[in-house]
Amino acid sequence: MLGLLVMNLLFICSYLGLTGYWFMSLWGLGLMTFLSFSLFYSPGVSFSFEFGYFDLDGMSASLIVLTCWISMLMLLSSFMGVFNGLNKVIEFCICIGGLNFILLLTFSLSNAFLFYVFFEGSLVPTLVLILSWGYQPERMQAGMYMMMYTIMASLPFLALLMSVYNSESSLFLLFVMGSSGAGLIGWEWNFWFFIIFAPFLVK
Repeated sequence: MLGLLVMNLLFICSYLGLTGYWFMSLWGLGLMTFLSFSLFYSPGVSFSFEFGYFDLDGMSASLIVLTCWISMLMLLSSFMGVFNGLNKVIEFCICIGGLNFILLLTFSLSNAFLFYVFFEGSLVPTLVLILSWGYQPERMQAGMYMMMYTIMASLPFLALLMSVYNSESSLFLLFVMGSSGAGLIGWEWNFWFFIIFAPFLVK
């Protein structure tokens, strides 16, 4: 897992000229996708790996593989519009690599507050992608609506995290998800369930 993060940083920070940077980023993301499939290997039905603030299980491994795969497909699909059009190629690769790095951190963290920070931090490269390489004239308005809806939907989740931290003094991700609905019945559980999943549904 840490190897994937370091490899992503190396691809972001290296510079080999316009053509070299594009293809190095593309092949690097392809290699990261291939290597991330090794996260699925497990001698048992499920697995869990903990290292400080990092926690890797079956769900986070599948999201990491999906992140690497989609990042590579984003570079491939924009070949004609960005690379052939010479439309800020290096900045585009850095933006895709930065988004990939933030999402890799998001899906591998075990602290709920850091998960929240990096999950919302992925909005910044996404907004840059929309504003810089969007082709529609309404891209500024679309970016503003995306930021507004996402932040408004995630503020109750942040309030829930702070409430759990005040009562339990821990923000370990599985503990937060397990204790946030303890002792609730009926509509109260539905309300907490909505607050927990609203940021993910909006994004």
